[in-house]
Amino acid sequence: MKKRSSFKIDIAVTAVEVLLFALFRFCSPVFINGTQLASCYTLISKIVAAGVIGWYVLVYRKASVPFLLLMAFYGIRLCITLWYVPQNFMRVIMNAYPIMGLVCISEILLERNARLYIRGFAGILKILCIVNALQSLLMPNLFYQKYIIGGENQIVFSYIISVVLEKVYGEKKIKWYVMLLTLSIIRIFSAGNLLGWIIFLAIYYYYRKPRKIKSIAFFYAYCISWILIVIVRVQNVFAWLIVGILHKNLTLTNRTVIWDNALGSIKKRPLFGYGVQNTVNLFYTYIFRIGKPAVNSWFSAHNQVIQTLYESGIVSMIPIMLLSIIAFKRLDENRKNKMYPVVAAGIIGLSVSQMAEAPGWDSVFILLTLAYHIRKIPTAIDHDWEKMDD
Repeated sequence: MKKRSSFKIDIAVTAVEVLLFALFRFCSPVFINGTQLASCYTLISKIVAAGVIGWYVLVYRKASVPFLLLMAFYGIRLCITLWYVPQNFMRVIMNAYPIMGLVCISEILLERNARLYIRGFAGILKILCIVNALQSLLMPNLFYQKYIIGGENQIVFSYIISVVLEKVYGEKKIKWYVMLLTLSIIRIFSAGNLLGWIIFLAIYYYYRKPRKIKSIAFFYAYCISWILIVIVRVQNVFAWLIVGILHKNLTLTNRTVIWDNALGSIKKRPLFGYGVQNTVNLFYTYIFRIGKPAVNSWFSAHNQVIQTLYESGIVSMIPIMLLSIIAFKRLDENRKNKMYPVVAAGIIGLSVSQMAEAPGWDSVFILLTLAYHIRKIPTAIDHDWEKMDD
């Protein structure tokens, strides 16, 4: 009977893994994107998302705060795009449906079978991250500046979510996994990856001690830091260290030049932006460099907040800010929960990496949803997992 039960559970977990993988857009699998499988994967993704969202609305019928605020966010972006560039409205839908589907299936399974959800999500993501880490360490040049789960600057987003989910299984098992992913981050050596990963681990391990600082304080500190770095450029004060000792430039690998271009355009339409365009590479940048090839190309904002402000303005950031504040306050109401430190650290770590990249909001939305529903997670982690399978 145990074997039969175990077999059934494995089938259920595999089914959840397949469903979740169909909605993974926070990573860009190199074995799918750019290949003949891409159109098939997109079709399956649409079908899964439509089914899950339909089930959530028609059967589950419990619209949560994350669901409503994400609907508001994408609704605002859709309206602005329809007003300014109506031909691009499908780009908003294509960006919205995977994460909306993922949020819906997450809430349904957290309510009905949290253990199955955690096992499925953690399982498929761990496989992808381990294969990616091994490729980055053993065959780094297999795909030019790309890895199994995406480009070199986007790896940390999958890694952080994976570690957050792996925390469910206990501290002993997670240490070796964190070490492997850390070696991978170091080997890839993207500044955005490295900084986000370091901040994530620093906050997480600090929070294992008595938690005197609320997690919402870390969020407010991040917001202030964003303004100081992106707008005020506080890093110029440390030119003696960055340039004189570390021999790095103050443009953060030309990012501040791109930010200046973007901020100049945002000032002209601060409330509503310009609508979602047919590409994310919206900012032309030319930089003459002595002894090096000139920078002469179009780039994304290399900052997710700036990218969003350009596309849909300050108005579209309101739902994101509200969701962040509500999720962090929900975390602080559950400070004794085992997932509290790692979820808080994960959100901040992802946000730090987003300061240098514009990969989309999916990864942050996933953890904000988990933070909001943190009260439902203990049923999946406060028991012996092996005994629960019997």
